[in-house]
Amino acid sequence: MEYASRECERLAVVLFYNGIAEREIIKSDIVISKESLGVDSRIAEMRKFISGFGNIDFLSLDCGVIYDSFPNLETWDAEPPFVKAIAHDMDAEHILVDPPHMIVPISATQIRAMSDEDGEKRR
Repeated sequence: MEYASRECERLAVVLFYNGIAEREIIKSDIVISKESLGVDSRIAEMRKFISGFGNIDFLSLDCGVIYDSFPNLETWDAEPPFVKAIAHDMDAEHILVDPPHMIVPISATQIRAMSDEDGEKRR
């Protein structure tokens, strides 16, 4: 975000989360710390982080139903299906900042592929 905020007049950061999966995870024993990993904590931490920037707008969207409609989540890294529509509604342009993952050497696809100690895949 630091790099992108330097490159843009206004930067919109959108946190997509799956509320359906979030509720299932909270009910399970998979999450070690529900307080630190829950969506409310992630949103609060994001708001806290971006408060130091004067040009970042933040939006969080529960896309649980949409996530469940797209079984191949791998496509979400490159271009979530509705990002262009959101950008259009915000009179903005969707720009991939680090597609080859040189600045941040991990992708959401790689994170989802990781397994926890019990061998459960993360989603």
